[in-house]
Amino acid sequence: MSPKDDWKHLADAVTRRRLALGMDRQRDLAPAMGLTSPKVVGQIENASRTSYRPSTLIALERALRWEPGSVEDVLAGLKPTESPSDAVVPRRRATTHGLARIGS
Repeated sequence: MSPKDDWKHLADAVTRRRLALGMDRQRDLAPAMGLTSPKVVGQIENASRTSYRPSTLIALERALRWEPGSVEDVLAGLKPTESPSDAVVPRRRATTHGLARIGS
């Protein structure tokens, strides 16, 4: 699988999860990530980029109620791990192999 395919896999997973959480539009996810514009959400869901800051990917995981490391898992062809809906997902430093590879 090429790196572009990995990001397409993530794009599909993000879109499915956003819709499952009742966020019908990309602009509904943006504020949950702390963004003022849906531009980055659109880039993620269209797999138009292959590099993001680790903080962006961590914000994505939190907004989608995924456990930390889920973005890396999806990029590796695995499924994300959903957090309990009422749980607060703790922030973590982005120092793992996958985030070092995908963000700068």
